[in-house]
Amino acid sequence: MYALFAQPSALKYRENVLGEIVPLPKQELFFIFTLLDAWGSDAEQNLENYAFFQRLITWIEAQNVKRNLPQVENGRTVGVYPTLSAYMAAPGADSARYQITIKIVYNYRKD
Repeated sequence: MYALFAQPSALKYRENVLGEIVPLPKQELFFIFTLLDAWGSDAEQNLENYAFFQRLITWIEAQNVKRNLPQVENGRTVGVYPTLSAYMAAPGADSARYQITIKIVYNYRKD
């Protein structure tokens, strides 16, 4: 089972020469991508769970190269970047939740 969760992402601002507070041109959004899968004494299964995330990271990098990027509501996406390697976030008796954090960088545009 897979899931994608938005994390709180602070908007960044600066003061311009007129003293107005305006958004910075580059903004960031953060997400957590999780996988709930089998876990236990089978080392091969555990390693395959981590290998899945390595393939996912490679795929994300390829999408950046192809410029096949997600759309954001208030701007144009510059890139998508995994910011943490895969790790086990919640082990259970026979399954575990593995996850990575993903950052989307975009050029802010006020409509």
